[in-house]
Amino acid sequence: YESGHPALNFTEFALDDVFMANHYTYTKLVNPEVEIIFERKEEQDYIATTDMKLVSQVLSNLLSNAQKFTEKGYIHFGYRPTGNGILAYVNDSGSGIPAYLQPYIFDRFTKADNYSRGMGLGLFISKEIVSLLGGEIGMSSEEGNGSLFWFKVPCQLRIA
Repeated sequence: YESGHPALNFTEFALDDVFMANHYTYTKLVNPEVEIIFERKEEQDYIATTDMKLVSQVLSNLLSNAQKFTEKGYIHFGYRPTGNGILAYVNDSGSGIPAYLQPYIFDRFTKADNYSRGMGLGLFISKEIVSLLGGEIGMSSEEGNGSLFWFKVPCQLRIA
């Protein structure tokens, strides 16, 4: 997803595969003092029918932000089924987001600080993707006490 709207490519895929692939990637990127855990709360894996690449991109964007702003502590992430799809989340013990920035955090070019890498587009792109998929995205944060980012995506689910 760069500009414009991508063609949606709905396929069946195992949710655990997407989450485990991101876990593998970010385990190598986080500071050694950060514990990164895929919280697999469900007894079974689920097969989702939606755009796998876009769901993975949103998850990766949220994990990337958590990784940038968490120098020690934890990053926990996972998903759970909802009535009509999935709710995915990334929860960290990082620096948190100042209250005055929170209303704008999903806007284009908004950054929580001027020192982090990137252009401040990751959350904006994530919001656009989730909207394109018919879902919603949100967050809660307390400066100095970490952040919780979540997104809901409607999709067909079945037990693997």
